[in-house]
Amino acid sequence: MKKIIFDTDIGCDCDDVGALCVLLTAERRGVCELAAVTISSPYETAPGCVGAILRQYGREGVPIGSLCSPSETYYPHGDMYSAGVAEAFPNGAAPVTDAVSLIRAVLAGSDEKVTLLATGPLPNIYAFLRSKPDEISPLDGVTLAMRKIDEIVLMGGWIEPFEGTEQPQPEFNIVCDIKSAKGVFESSPVPVTVLPFEAGLRVYSGGKMIEKYGREQPSSLAYILHGSGGGRDSWDPATALYAAYGCSGVLELSEPGKISVADDGMTAFSPAPAGKHRYLRRVVSREALAAKIDEAID
Repeated sequence: MKKIIFDTDIGCDCDDVGALCVLLTAERRGVCELAAVTISSPYETAPGCVGAILRQYGREGVPIGSLCSPSETYYPHGDMYSAGVAEAFPNGAAPVTDAVSLIRAVLAGSDEKVTLLATGPLPNIYAFLRSKPDEISPLDGVTLAMRKIDEIVLMGGWIEPFEGTEQPQPEFNIVCDIKSAKGVFESSPVPVTVLPFEAGLRVYSGGKMIEKYGREQPSSLAYILHGSGGGRDSWDPATALYAAYGCSGVLELSEPGKISVADDGMTAFSPAPAGKHRYLRRVVSREALAAKIDEAID
């Protein structure tokens, strides 16, 4: 069974909650194991929000890791919903450790390779790759990744024009921490797969979950508090869908190549037969991808 570590900037945009629900539903269906959740947002209530959603799915024992430290350019939006969810559903947080130590511990203790999924800025992932040998593992981050990670899956960047019209721009997850984004693409020893901005744009999912649960569950409450009671763009849920299930007939992988990050946060893809980077394209209508995501959430 695939094992996944999920790194999320929960509290900023509610689609991170949708991604967590996709993973927890996939686990419930026997598709994967959610081994840990690490948080790349700085909100004090983010662990409580994550814990409440884990408890909703009966998985309150999943370990949680907090943000290692933001970069100088890291500028998240203010908390949109984590405080409200944590207050409405208290005592939901498992004991919290730091993200890098948790990632190292999960990898060091795993007998199988792990997928590392990130749907926010990348300070935790880059800090892990730069980590030194310690009491957890005698291996540095790059070596540990090489031995224990099968793939890094990211939501970030903007590669192709959206439906042939809107041109790529710097994307939030990259711009928030350009140094870490560059560092991950340049130093990862394992394949990196990216779901770019255009693939999830205007793919509105989550509405069925909200209709089903209203304010009675933390997952749907997060969308409502965010102001997305009718659903939200599906950047993060689509990324989680790929991490758990693969392309599933709704996404396709580009050819291998290299993704580079410019100083202004723009991302570019260059094909290369030996490249370790690929990105995902939506190959069905926006409505069909949204329906696939909604079907993947209990």
